[in-house]
Amino acid sequence: YLFREGLAIQRNARFIPERNLLQTLERRELEQQAAAISDASGKSYKAMRKGETVMGTYTQQLNLVSGKYGLIEKSREFTLVPWRPVLDRALGKAVSGTVTAGGISWDITKQRGLSV
Repeated sequence: YLFREGLAIQRNARFIPERNLLQTLERRELEQQAAAISDASGKSYKAMRKGETVMGTYTQQLNLVSGKYGLIEKSREFTLVPWRPVLDRALGKAVSGTVTAGGISWDITKQRGLSV
C-alpha cells in the first residue's frame, strides 16, 4: 500500500518510508473525515492554521485511527481540532481557542443571550 501511494520506496532489499510518514497518513485521514462531514452537512471544512482563532460550537468527539478530534461548527463551516478533556465540559457550547505550535489554548465561555 505504501509503495502504491508513493509513501515509501524499496532500495535493494530495504523498505524506506517517506519522511514524516505518520503525519502524512494522519493528515490524509483527517482530510477524508472532513470530506465526509462536508458531504453530509453541506458545510465547508476550514483547516486550522497556526496563529488563528478557532471559534464555534463544540458538537461532537470523533474517534479516528490517528486519535480523537473535536468537531467545532459554525453556521457555514466546521473545523476538526485535536480533542482535549476540557472540551467534554463544553459539549453543545460555544468555544474559542488560539492555535499555537504546541496545540490550542482553549477559552470555554458561558453562552450569554437575551432572556425574557
